[in-house]
Amino acid sequence: MNNTKRKNKLPALTMLLFIFAMLMLFSVSAQEMGDILSSYVGKDSISLYVQGKSDMKVSAQIGTKDIKDVDVVPLSDTEKIETLILVDNSLSTTEESRPVITELLTGIVGNKLPNESISIATFSKSIEYKVNDTTDYTQLKNAIDSLEYKYQDAYLLPVLYDLSKEYAAKEDNVFRRVIIVSDGASDEEIGVKVSELLSQLKKNSFPIYTFGCKAEDGSNNGDLENLYSIARATGAEYWTVNDINNPDEISSQFSKRLVDIDRVDIKVPKSLQDGSEKGVKLSIMNGGLSQDASTTVNMPFGSSQKDKSLPLIIIIVIAVLIIILLIILIVNLAKKKDDGYQQVLDDLQNKEQSRSSSQMQAENVQRQNIPAPINRDKRNVRDRVYSVSSNTPNNSQSDIQKTPETPQSREDDNIIENDDFSRADTEPCNVGHREKVPTVVIEAMGRSWEISISKPILIGRGDDLDIQLRDRTVSKKHCMIYYENGNVYIKDLNSSNHTFIGRQDITETGSYLMKVNMLKMRLGDVDVIVEVNR
Repeated sequence: MNNTKRKNKLPALTMLLFIFAMLMLFSVSAQEMGDILSSYVGKDSISLYVQGKSDMKVSAQIGTKDIKDVDVVPLSDTEKIETLILVDNSLSTTEESRPVITELLTGIVGNKLPNESISIATFSKSIEYKVNDTTDYTQLKNAIDSLEYKYQDAYLLPVLYDLSKEYAAKEDNVFRRVIIVSDGASDEEIGVKVSELLSQLKKNSFPIYTFGCKAEDGSNNGDLENLYSIARATGAEYWTVNDINNPDEISSQFSKRLVDIDRVDIKVPKSLQDGSEKGVKLSIMNGGLSQDASTTVNMPFGSSQKDKSLPLIIIIVIAVLIIILLIILIVNLAKKKDDGYQQVLDDLQNKEQSRSSSQMQAENVQRQNIPAPINRDKRNVRDRVYSVSSNTPNNSQSDIQKTPETPQSREDDNIIENDDFSRADTEPCNVGHREKVPTVVIEAMGRSWEISISKPILIGRGDDLDIQLRDRTVSKKHCMIYYENGNVYIKDLNSSNHTFIGRQDITETGSYLMKVNMLKMRLGDVDVIVEVNR
């Protein structure tokens, strides 16, 4: 009997598990009362935007200190709400999901609150706004209808990372949220990983609602999970566009969610206004329900802390001025010392020049008392002998008057006969000769560099390189140009997006020999012109 009952329960249990799995697959992680969506730090207070209910009562605690001055303001009563809709308009967004996306976005802008302004933008490597910060429904609807899907790459993680920094730099107490329509977030995108983005969003949190577009073959399931993890990390909801049957019902939830969000303003006591990170706990009461929520917030700097830091700033400024004056004094002393050394050198040089002039005058006087030197040129001596013979009246050998030889003349003849210099003896000596190293002119991203190639030239996105290219598609150490055995070579340094010369990928082929003095190569998405001046 018991076994029979157990068997009868199995189909029902299986059905319940199946329904639960389908709900988990097609539904979203709903926001609950007490979810802290965003925070703002003022001069002497902090504001927390909390998912709540009507007539919510809140008490707060910072660290271990209970805070008495707490105020709850409904989001609909605040001055302004900002919503940014980011649409991935690449061709990876399937055609069957595009009409659903249009209907969803139309419903979202149609259900906006009176104090809510909306921006609509597409993104690839950066955000391109179609309409920015407006409450005009006509402008928003025209922007939605004008969306065009293109053949392009979409880099969601870097775009969100930069957007988070942009929001963190704003100094206004405004609730901001982002709605993303995309086919997912790839952890292989250039520049930023999912973990890095989530860490940044933890510092400056704002809700990011996501609509994921599933590929027909399911090849982007991992990217969709990354997209949904961003929504979960910011306390927001997420949907799969392909599974939405009623877009109007979902779009209406956005305005309802905003109505239920409250801003909790907490006056921070002066004793806690030190700029440090502290835990904040909220105890929320709504009817008979109670809920606790906690987060960490950097405390504001009060006026007392600023007054205490002022003398320290003055001391630092004075110390810097003293260091500068000491440096100027040392430089002037060194300059005077160098001037003294230079004066001594000038005096020695003048004396040397005077001595040399006197010595040259003495040598000139001595030369005037010495007979002219004997010409040792063999050819000239023979010419003179021939000239004497040809001018004699009688050309016979016996009639030629011979001049007796002197020891000096015989010595000269010996010198002339033995003075057999070869042409090689007069060639220039190449000892110590150094090969001239060429320079390289490199043009990229609107800039130009001219560098000697006496040592390898490193090119990449990282710091302390010879040529730095600030582009996400360029690796930190991308490639190098070097000079060897009279040739110029280009070598890829295991870069992520490879080095191309024309259509040739030199990443796996080793070093590339430059056979021309100018060529064009591509590092990631950056074109680089290399010119060798020999």
